[in-house]
Amino acid sequence: MNKRYALQFLTLALLYFLSGALGLFYTQESVFVTLIWPPAGIALGLLLRWRLDLWPAILLAELCIAFFVSDLPFPLGTGIGLTNTLVPLFTAHLLQRQKFSSMFERSRDLFLFLFVGVGLTSALSAFAGTAQLYLLDKIALPDLPRDWLMWWLGDAAGILLLALPILAIARSTVRPLTRGFSGLATALLLILAVEIFIVNYFNFADGLLVLPMLLVVWIAMTTNLQVSSLAILLFTIIASAGTLSGHGVFTDLKYTQEAHWVYITSLAIASAVIASISIETRRNLDQKHYALRAAGIGTWDLRLPSHHVYFNNTWATMLGRKVRQLDESMSTFRELVHPDDYLQMMGALTSYIKGDSESYYATFRMRHANGEWRWIEAHGEVTDRNFNGHPTRICGTHQDITERKVLEDDLALNLIRLNQAQEIAQLGHWTSNMATGELWWSPIIYQMFGLDPDKVTPSVKLFNQLIHRDDFDSVLSSEAKAIESGEHDVEHRIVRPDGSVRWVHELASLERDEDGQPFRMVGTVQDITDYKELELKLRRQALIDELTQVPNRRYMMQQLAHEWTRYQRYPEQTSSFVMVDIDFFKQLNDTYGHGFGDDVLQAVAGRLHGLLRDVDVFARMGGEEFALLLPQTGAKDAMLVAEKLRAAIASLDLLAPGAAQPDVEVTASFGVAEFNAIFDNEDDVMVAADNALYKAKESGRNRVEQYTPPVSEH
Repeated sequence: MNKRYALQFLTLALLYFLSGALGLFYTQESVFVTLIWPPAGIALGLLLRWRLDLWPAILLAELCIAFFVSDLPFPLGTGIGLTNTLVPLFTAHLLQRQKFSSMFERSRDLFLFLFVGVGLTSALSAFAGTAQLYLLDKIALPDLPRDWLMWWLGDAAGILLLALPILAIARSTVRPLTRGFSGLATALLLILAVEIFIVNYFNFADGLLVLPMLLVVWIAMTTNLQVSSLAILLFTIIASAGTLSGHGVFTDLKYTQEAHWVYITSLAIASAVIASISIETRRNLDQKHYALRAAGIGTWDLRLPSHHVYFNNTWATMLGRKVRQLDESMSTFRELVHPDDYLQMMGALTSYIKGDSESYYATFRMRHANGEWRWIEAHGEVTDRNFNGHPTRICGTHQDITERKVLEDDLALNLIRLNQAQEIAQLGHWTSNMATGELWWSPIIYQMFGLDPDKVTPSVKLFNQLIHRDDFDSVLSSEAKAIESGEHDVEHRIVRPDGSVRWVHELASLERDEDGQPFRMVGTVQDITDYKELELKLRRQALIDELTQVPNRRYMMQQLAHEWTRYQRYPEQTSSFVMVDIDFFKQLNDTYGHGFGDDVLQAVAGRLHGLLRDVDVFARMGGEEFALLLPQTGAKDAMLVAEKLRAAIASLDLLAPGAAQPDVEVTASFGVAEFNAIFDNEDDVMVAADNALYKAKESGRNRVEQYTPPVSEH
C-alpha cells in the first residue's frame, strides 16, 4: 500500500463517516431512512475521481456508522454496509465502461451521470436497503413504498449535491466563483439562502424563492459545471442548516424536508443541465471558430433592413486590416470591392434576398491594405426572417481564392492554346456505316492506336477492344445519345497493344437517310494525352508549396482527413501527427533578410523530406510551420522520428549572406500527437499536436514534446 492510496483511503473513510453521522439528523420517521444521505455522493464521487479499489474504505466507514452511530443489529448493519459499498462500486464501474468523462463537456456525460450515477445508484441502493429492513421486520409492508422513495430521494440528493462538485472541482476552474459578475451572483445567492432559510428579515421569503433559480441559471451559463455545482453545494449547506433548525420558508408545510429536497434538487438539476449544455455549446463554437481560422475563412453577418454588417477578425485579416478599422455597414463593401465587380456582387446578393435565387454565391475582387486586389469567394444564407417571411439576417463566408484563381486562369489559357493547336493539327478522321457496320480509319488513327494498317481491319469490335474498360460504358452511352441528338462528343482512354494508355477526343456527326434513319457517322479523333497530363499537372500544382516544392496545407488536410477515416475503421492501427516550427525564424528574417529566410525554409524542407518514408506525408502548413503525418506509427516511434528530424535540422550548415563559413544555427520545435479515441475528428488531432508544439516552445525550443491528454480524458 503506497502513501497516496493510504491517504485517499483515510480521507474517503473519514469523510464518509462524518457525513453519514451528519446525515442521520435528516432521519424520517425511523432510524433507518434519511432524506439526504451525503455519503452516497462522497462514495460515488471519490471512487470515480480517485480509484475503484478504495471501496474497502466505504465498507469500513459504513460499518462504523451502523454499529457506533445507528446502533443497528449485526445482520442489518452488515447488510446495509455491503449495499452502500457495492452499489456505488458497481455504478462507478458501469460509468467508466461507458467512457464517462467527469469534465462534463458533452451532454452525454451529464445524462449518464444523472441516469446511472444518480438514478440507478439510488434505485439499487433503495431496493436492497428497504428489502433488508422489511425482511428483518424493521418496517411494515404498507410503509415499504414510502420508505423506498425516501431512501431513493436521500441517496439521489447526496449524489447530486456532493458527487458533482467532487468530480468537477479543480482550483483553476472555481476562480470565477469569487470574480466579476459570477462572483457577485454567487454572493447574492448565498445571501438569499440566509434570508430565505434562516433570517427572513423582510417577512416575504416565499416571494424570493424564484431569485436563486435566476442566479443559478446565470452562474451556470457564464461559468462552468464546477463553479455552478460548488455554488449549489454552498447554498444547500445554508438552506439545510436553516431547515433542520426549524427555520425557513418550508417550515409551515406538512412535508417540510420533502419540499426542501424538491427545491434544492430542482436547483441542482437545472444548474447541471444548463451548465453542461452551455459548455458543449461553447466547445462547438470554439471548434468552428478554430476550424474557420485554420482554413482562412472570414465570416460576415448582415442585418436587414438596417444593412448593419459584423465582420470577424479573419475577414479583416484576410484583407490586411483590423476589425476596428472597418465601418460596420455595406459601405465597407462599396469601398473595398473592385468597381468592375461591385454591381455583379450586389446583384447576386439582391437576387438572393428577393428569393430569385436559391443561394448567394459570388466571386469578386477586394482591395488589400497593401493595394493588391485579392479574389474572394462569397457564400451566404438567410438565418432569420420576420413574420412576413422577409429576410432579416444573412450570414456568410469569404475565402481568399486568389491563388486558385491564378491557377484557373493559367488552365484556361492553356486550354485556349490547346484549342488553337487542334485547329492546325492533323486530325484522324473516320467513317462508320450504320447499316453495314463497316468502319474506315484515316492513316493517322492507326498510328495513334499503335496498329499496323497492313495487319488489322477496322471494325467496331476492334475499336471496342481498344477502349479502356473504365471508359467503355461512357463511350457506349455517348454513341447511344448520338442516335437521338446527332452529335457524338466524348473523351476517353484507349489501351494500345503495347500496353500504353492514351487519351483521345472523339467528335462526330450523325447523318440520316431520306427516311430519317441513321445512315452514317463521320467524325474525328485526336490524341489529347499531353493536354490531360498538363491538366493533371496543374491540379497537382494546386497542392504543392511553390517555395519548398513539398505538399501544402490543403494537401495535408486532405490526407489527415483520409487517415482519420481509416483510423476510425481500424483503431488498432494508430497513426501520429507532428507539428514542426522553426525557432526564431522571424529573427533570421530580420537579421539576414527574407531571401535567406527562404533558403532556410528550403533547406529544412529538403532535409526533412529526405529522411521520411514513402508512406509518410510531409507538408508546409504556412510561414515557418511544417507538419508530418506518420501512418500506422504510434507515439513512441513518432517521438523517435521527430527527434531524428530535430537533430537533422540542428546539424544544418547554413551560410549567412556574405559569410565565408557556416555560421547560422537553425533549430526547430516539434509537437507530437497520437491518434486517440478521445478526439472527435482530425481537427482535434491537429489541435493536440499544436498544443504539444506550444509546450516545446515554452520549454526552451529545439525539443520534441508529446501531447498528453488530461487525466480526465482517459
